[in-house]
Amino acid sequence: MKDKVFTILLCYNTPHERLKEIIESIINQTYEVYKILIWDNASSNKIDEFLSENNFLNNEKIIYIKSQENLGAGGGFSAAIEYIENKFKDFDWIWFIEDDVKPEINCLEIMLKFKNLSRFICPVRKFKDGTIADRQSFYDYRIQSWVSIKNKRNDYCYINVKTFEGILVHKELFKIIGLPPKENFIMHDDEIFILNASLYENILLAKNAYITILKDKESYYLSPRSAYYILRNLFLIKNFLEKNNMFSMRVKIIFYILFIWRSFFYCFKFTFIHPNVKGIYAVIISIIHGLKGQFGRRF
Repeated sequence: MKDKVFTILLCYNTPHERLKEIIESIINQTYEVYKILIWDNASSNKIDEFLSENNFLNNEKIIYIKSQENLGAGGGFSAAIEYIENKFKDFDWIWFIEDDVKPEINCLEIMLKFKNLSRFICPVRKFKDGTIADRQSFYDYRIQSWVSIKNKRNDYCYINVKTFEGILVHKELFKIIGLPPKENFIMHDDEIFILNASLYENILLAKNAYITILKDKESYYLSPRSAYYILRNLFLIKNFLEKNNMFSMRVKIIFYILFIWRSFFYCFKFTFIHPNVKGIYAVIISIIHGLKGQFGRRF
């Protein structure tokens, strides 16, 4: 029997034309999706009216839910999965899509070719100009070593660092790894979720399945808000590694070098490249909150 894929499209104040482009890219997949849950994180730009006016809500595959507050990425996906698990039983996979990426038409079909090798499958992210956004190497905390994906097989390899964007997770795996964390609000919640999953499942990267980032590179990476959550939530990664006995001396050195480098980088950017007082404040307060263990939505 053909596997049924339940897609979650998480959105927040998404520009309407971009949202339309993403929805159509999901509907037109060469491997037909079972359902699409559009989870609206309390947007203020009338996404519900846009969906209704464009007849998306008349599509029997599409379900629209608007939350009472912005739950962030991890919180939004977590709430959406809970909704699906409570309302539906007849599905096999959940496909995570955020509102700044568009899967290529055969993305899902290619990923499902590897369903017998892993219950956690990821696509390759690329920017609109075709350049690859994903890291070509990663630090595997389980074996305490750097791993390159360049010289592996051409069709797939195993990783333990990824984002929410486009990941495909079998429903049975949630019983083991739990739901995405909510305390990050945004940034690094996906990394912690995937690191946790890698303790129980080999995370597979399907090298020929592509998903395109629709934001430009500059806005995708850098803003005071992003800087705050990227820096503060590094402390959540630290807490996770300590809890799972993976915070060795080597990892400590890498962690603090990364933290110091990113802190100085953002300070330099917000001081000299794109002067922004709010950006400098974001860096300072992120460190304070991280050290104090003050997480959740705070900026």
